[in-house]
Amino acid sequence: MEATLIRGETDAFLLGRYDGFMGERQVVCTTEIQGTCNGMDHISTHIEGFSDWTPNEALAIADAEGIMLGERHWPVINFMREYYSQHRSCPMLKLILKKVNQMPGGRALDVRTMFSLFGATPVRTAARYAGLPEPDSCI
Repeated sequence: MEATLIRGETDAFLLGRYDGFMGERQVVCTTEIQGTCNGMDHISTHIEGFSDWTPNEALAIADAEGIMLGERHWPVINFMREYYSQHRSCPMLKLILKKVNQMPGGRALDVRTMFSLFGATPVRTAARYAGLPEPDSCI
């Protein structure tokens, strides 16, 4: 992996490319600092700080990916932000399902629904929409 680590006031950002198991993958460039991203194709999908996030950020990221966020997406996104604010890590899929299903007035959410809402990597995608760092979990 070729990468440059950029440290900010609140976060550290990794810029570069990763050639891994699933082929070449672009590491998200969260911000362009003094031309660090020059010559590198990147999509800005993560924002600099947790507190900088707005729902409009999530809508813009999803729109750029061809996804329209609906009422089923927001309980997951909001729970992930709440969990991250308390634990400074992303919740695992099993916990997301449990907690979202316990919300009053919530509709049943299962693994299949998560994959249909957020694609092949539902926790990573939901974290991206929620303005969180990429989770360590495998999906």
